[in-house]
Amino acid sequence: MRKSLLPFFIIILLSATTVAQQAHFIENLGQWKEDFNYKLNLDNGGVYFSSNELVFHFSKTLRANISKHDSHPHSVSWQVGDIIKSHAYKVSFVGSNPEATSRKGKKKRAYHNYLLGKDKSRWKSKVGLYETIEFIDVYKNINAHYYFNDDGNLKYDFVVAPGADPNQIELRYEGTDGVDLVYGNLIVKNSVENVLESAPYAYQEVNGEHREVYCVYAVEEDRVRFELGNYDPNYSLIIDPVLIFSTYSGSTSDNFGFTATYGVGGEAYGGGIVFNQPATASYPVSLGAFQDTFQGGNVDIGVSKYLADGSDLIYSTYLGGQSNEMPHSMIEGPNKDLILIGSTGSTDFPVTTNAYDTVFDVGNSTSVSIGGGINYPLGSDIFVLRLDSTGGNLIGSTFFGGNGADGINAGLRYNYGDDNRGDVVLDSLGNIYVVSSTISTNIPNVGPHTP
Repeated sequence: MRKSLLPFFIIILLSATTVAQQAHFIENLGQWKEDFNYKLNLDNGGVYFSSNELVFHFSKTLRANISKHDSHPHSVSWQVGDIIKSHAYKVSFVGSNPEATSRKGKKKRAYHNYLLGKDKSRWKSKVGLYETIEFIDVYKNINAHYYFNDDGNLKYDFVVAPGADPNQIELRYEGTDGVDLVYGNLIVKNSVENVLESAPYAYQEVNGEHREVYCVYAVEEDRVRFELGNYDPNYSLIIDPVLIFSTYSGSTSDNFGFTATYGVGGEAYGGGIVFNQPATASYPVSLGAFQDTFQGGNVDIGVSKYLADGSDLIYSTYLGGQSNEMPHSMIEGPNKDLILIGSTGSTDFPVTTNAYDTVFDVGNSTSVSIGGGINYPLGSDIFVLRLDSTGGNLIGSTFFGGNGADGINAGLRYNYGDDNRGDVVLDSLGNIYVVSSTISTNIPNVGPHTP
């Protein structure tokens, strides 16, 4: 019955595309260990925001292994040996207040959950997504305000309070290939993608009158300041550049749909894989140009829940570990919990303390044909997990497997996606029944699990 709803769910995904792809700032509540407050996802990297600096990180794949035997239009896999070229640079606010606090603007209805790895301190739910953020008193009586214009470009304002000194503002660009002025615009050069910061526009609102104030960049080596004309110091002054680079995206990579189901109130759930290229998705460890050799672990699970009419996203949840995992089937249970089964190759896949099996059973290396070929170097286990109604807390999660490949239908491939077949249902008492595949010779068939 649930499979008959798949075409309906695809329609929902399409109608919600603009919602999913609108730019937003993701709050860092500890799901990322690095010291920044907010992240903006780009289709080829990210921007990281803290009180006294911005970090920009761009990447591109120089060579990808393209499957010639797979007819899927997106059959590209990032595997060992592929080269990902990256460049990161930092914009520091020289002499700024490192203790500046942040203020969040309009919060989106949707939120993110992060259930990645076994470190429960990094499991964060209901992570907020915001349309605007502002850092207060970055300089004395000067705030830094970040938001997006109608074209989706990132804008930032320095809001100078009456009587404050705008000459405090000085920006240092570290790790770039040079900073140039071209027709009044600032060009930040790097080895992956140059960034254009448009000529600054400064203005004041004086007694209801909009007054433009002369403003240009003043560049000296890696330092940038703002040169201003006459203005009224008794009123606030707004300095307003625009950053123009790649298109924003709700995800840093491709997403493939695998399974769908419905909720008691008509809500729609979708589960799939999210290509998680570490070089483009993670905080950079060094500035300037660098290259990463991709080492696997290139897909995590993404689960999304939508309103019944598809008009808005309720939540998105990431699930996974250091290797690869894929969802196979899902069903809504009592109390709007979501029960999900699939396969994982991650020894640190998130499992609960009292789970039936908390230890990954290592087996022979295997692979699936999805996405041009995704590897499970340590073999695969079946996982069964239950999320609460918010999608942010694990009620239960367990491994199930043996000495071979579990949850991978490697021997009966005919249609695209046949590697990933399985199902989950509930009986009238709420018991969970799972159907999957295995080539293990020692999977437990009754009683408690023995590692």
